[in-house]
Amino acid sequence: MVLKQVVSLEKLSIIALGDLVYFFSSHVSTLAMKLFPPEELEEQAVQFHIHTEKETLYPALNEEICKDTRVQHHAYGQDRDMYLTETVAMFKDYIMSGVVWYLEEEVCEAVLQGLDRATRERKSRQTSTTDIRGFTHQLYGIVQFAEVVVTPTRKSIRLDQCPQILRTKLYNCLSEMRQLKVLVLGSGSGGWGEVFEEVFILGVSQLRQLCHFSLKYDCTKPILKVMTPLR
Repeated sequence: MVLKQVVSLEKLSIIALGDLVYFFSSHVSTLAMKLFPPEELEEQAVQFHIHTEKETLYPALNEEICKDTRVQHHAYGQDRDMYLTETVAMFKDYIMSGVVWYLEEEVCEAVLQGLDRATRERKSRQTSTTDIRGFTHQLYGIVQFAEVVVTPTRKSIRLDQCPQILRTKLYNCLSEMRQLKVLVLGSGSGGWGEVFEEVFILGVSQLRQLCHFSLKYDCTKPILKVMTPLR
């Protein structure tokens, strides 16, 4: 008799979580585009309305309509950001509120893997005819879900294996994880300058319990200086 190894319910749950994050982040980013379309799509509709119905009869009205359109575009951007912020917050509470402490790292890893899959899948569908503005907005929407792994109780975070697009988002959230003892930031900008210096200084200066720190290429003297009082 051949015994088969059965995958544990815990492992299956972690795998399912990654799938859930992949599908949900992709769906929300697409839905946000439909509810609050980029300026160019709105502008096309407004300009068509102006040129076909108003231009010859009410030339003075064109400028006023365009002014209103610019205001609406700004409002659309704000509404889209608010929608994403609220959705991510609710999803984060749904996922993290039921996680026991010893599974927190595995859960966070599954979340990042799901987001990595979503960003790669979205990039794979980009063609020469893809609307760049819409493409960027969708990627932005997916990346916002990286905030799910940002919790005040995290003790360790290793970003060296994290995709750059998600890593950059998490760089800006370091100060929200003040109990970190292990912080591996990876390659930063990859040696292309001091792009993240201010972000790192702001974040690291809040980590009073830090014991292990790693940053390749971009570890400047100001960053080391701000870490000195932490020792």
